[in-house]
Amino acid sequence: MLVIRHRYHYGSIVLSEHGVIFGHSVIDNKIAVKLKNGDFAYYPYLGAANIVPIGNLKRVKIVNLTGYTFDEDGLRDWNQIPSDHYAVGAWLNGGIYVLLKDGHPILFSSN
Repeated sequence: MLVIRHRYHYGSIVLSEHGVIFGHSVIDNKIAVKLKNGDFAYYPYLGAANIVPIGNLKRVKIVNLTGYTFDEDGLRDWNQIPSDHYAVGAWLNGGIYVLLKDGHPILFSSN
């Protein structure tokens, strides 16, 4: 299970596919995606998916992620995500899945 840390205004929240693990969020388990027009939208985080079976689903840029771990409690083994990077996700079942390649989120520089 992929657990992520999402930056929201002044703090961070830790999310799993089951909801908020740590932190207080007024947007519940929603994460930010950047739309083609440059605006941001917030959709529920539903977990991670391997890139191979995804096919032609709508892909999105997930922004404001600061780290990830596969520790289901979100306590250890954190991998940091640089602030100028975004993760590739897919829109499915009314929410967002982080796409994985070789067992890790697909990350790109925003620059």
